[in-house]
Amino acid sequence: MRRAKELQKDEDELHRSLLEHLRQVLVGKRLLLWKEILTELEFPDVKIINGINSGFPVTGWVEESGVLLPAVRPLHRT
Repeated sequence: MRRAKELQKDEDELHRSLLEHLRQVLVGKRLLLWKEILTELEFPDVKIINGINSGFPVTGWVEESGVLLPAVRPLHRT
C-alpha cells in the first residue's frame, strides 16, 4: 500500500494519457505497481502491461509472451 501511494501521481498521469475507452475500463487499476510487481517477480512477460495500456489487437499477429505456447489458428468461416 505504501508503494501504491508513492506511485499515485504517476499512476494518475498514466491514466490521463490512456485512450478514453481504455481509461474507462482501467479506472482504479494500479498499472505501474502491477508492472513493478511483475518485474520484481521476474515474470517472463512484463510487456503484458504495455498491451493492457494500449489495448490488445483483436486480430492479427501478436508478439510471443514467453508464457503461453504459440498457437496459430486458421480463420474460421461460418
